[in-house]
Amino acid sequence: MIKLPGALLIFLLLMTSCSESPRKHVSTITVKDTTMESAEPDSFQIPKPKINMDSINKTNDSIITAAKGYTTKAEISEVDSSFSLFTNKRKDHRIFGFEAPSKNAKKLILFSIFTGDVSGNPFNLPLGAYYDMKNTPTLLFRYLQKLPGFIKVLCTDQRSGKSTILYFDINDVEF
Repeated sequence: MIKLPGALLIFLLLMTSCSESPRKHVSTITVKDTTMESAEPDSFQIPKPKINMDSINKTNDSIITAAKGYTTKAEISEVDSSFSLFTNKRKDHRIFGFEAPSKNAKKLILFSIFTGDVSGNPFNLPLGAYYDMKNTPTLLFRYLQKLPGFIKVLCTDQRSGKSTILYFDINDVEF
């Protein structure tokens, strides 16, 4: 038996594994590069995964419920009746603005700390979905009135001048 140093053995193994071995015949096809112009988008598109909005809604609601009041609340200024909400990274928040003073009314706007609630406005809310009010530079909010279980707020789009009445749950607000 012949003893070979380790490095020589590895070198020989590499040399024998890299040697030419018989290959099957391989055909090469050359395709001429062409550019096609079309008014229609590509027919092949990767489908977007379907997001279960009910699941996101239930999950985020349960997180807020579990926080047991330790959440960020919107604030109403006694000085000028401004209605504002600024995020606190240590507290969660999820505050809907409704069309009428009922939690079953149409939802018009959402302020939430959850990206799944905000990114791309997944609930298709007419006034949008935002992390807080500093991300709504064209919307101005003014407190109008306290109602049983809700507060009434005037939301004005400063670009268009259009105003919308919103109702927020009283539990989501601090005076």
